[in-house]
This record gives sequence, C-alpha cells and structure tokens, in this order.
Amino acid sequence: MKRPKQPKGTVRDRRGKQRRGPKPKGPLSRTKRRRLVEDARRLANVIWPGSTRDGLGSCSLVSIALQILAARRHELPLMLQVGSAAWRRLPEDNGEPDIDFGYHWQGAEDRTTRLLLQHGRLPECHVWLADGTTREIIDPTSGDFPELCRSLSGLDWPGPRPPAWVWETADRLRERTAPRGFYIPSEEATPLIDRLLMPAYNEALAHFGLAPIPGPGQVEGGDTDAQPTGERP
Repeated sequence: MKRPKQPKGTVRDRRGKQRRGPKPKGPLSRTKRRRLVEDARRLANVIWPGSTRDGLGSCSLVSIALQILAARRHELPLMLQVGSAAWRRLPEDNGEPDIDFGYHWQGAEDRTTRLLLQHGRLPECHVWLADGTTREIIDPTSGDFPELCRSLSGLDWPGPRPPAWVWETADRLRERTAPRGFYIPSEEATPLIDRLLMPAYNEALAHFGLAPIPGPGQVEGGDTDAQPTGERP
C-alpha cells in the first residue's frame, strides 16, 4: 500500500498572504550562513556599485540581496524588518553620553522623516531581516557600525566591535555581555520602507532574470506576525 503524499507546507509572502509552498528546511550551519552573508554583500556591490543607490543605505541593499539569495538557495522564510538598532560603543557605562551608536526610527509623523520619504530617501532607521519560523534576527551589516559611527559622528569606538554579521535569536542577543546590541522592529516603519525599497528590490530580481513585482516583494516569507526583537539590554 502506497503512503499518501505529504501535503506541501504553508508559507506566507512578504504581505503576509498565506499560500501553498515547500516547508522550510532545517537551520543552516554557521558556515552556510556566513557564505550567504558574504555572497549577499558581493551581490549588492555588483547590482549597486558601492552598495549605494539614490539615498538608500547599504543596510537595506545588502538585506535585499540576502533575502533573495536565502530564498533561492535554501527556501528560507526571511522577511524585511525596519526600526531602531544600536550597539554599545563604550567598554562600560560610565555615565558618558553617546554610549551607544545606532539608528532610531523617529516615527512617520516626524517632519524630517516625512520629507525624506517624499524624496525617495531612507530616513533615520535600520534595515535587517528576520526569520519568522525560528524567530532569529539577521543583520548582514552589523559589523559596519564602528566605521559609520566614525564617519557620521566623529566618535571613536573604544569598546568591543559588533560581530561582522548577526544571525541569532533575540534571546541570545540579549544574553550578550559585550558588545551589547538591540534591534526593535517598527510595525509603522516596515511597510513604509518596504514600499520605498521596491524599485531596488525589483532591480535585484532583474539581476536573476526574474519579472518585477508591482507591489511589496513576494519572496518566500515567514509569519509576518512573528517579529523577533532584540531589546536594549
């Protein structure tokens, strides 16, 4: 007697719409994760030389490249996250100002935020990815924070450097003692920035010979209700 075929799993696209699709595979090894991140950085530099495009930060472009590579190679259900993120730049909290460096979402009603969005530019925020199945935070550009701190604020980074990339659960991120980082996605920011990034997203799809998407991206996505957060320690 033949065993009945197991039905395919259910996944969600980036809009959260449920549809049929393959079940997500098991967790990737650290080696495969590192290779994905490195390849995503190279891909972003090929599609957008210097990983820059019309006022869009490298964090958003590398995240787009990683999302597409992860879906194509491993059917990983990664989804875009936008909000606030920062890392501790001082070795200890001695009461000095600016102990952290990062990007803080100011809210959709903030005047500067609205002005930048109207001109198609990324406002103050950070862009990363999350796996809604494993509840992991994935930031392929966390290692860039010290250089950005020096170039944007003129401050050095005497404390431990952030890891070159982050791919871990929010709980493990909170358990870090040095350096400490936090990631807080914004339900308000994510759809706004997702629309802003759509032209770049379609450019990445075109690189693979895939048709553009008229609305928010539809790469294999996890449960959009599951948003892992790394809160300030």
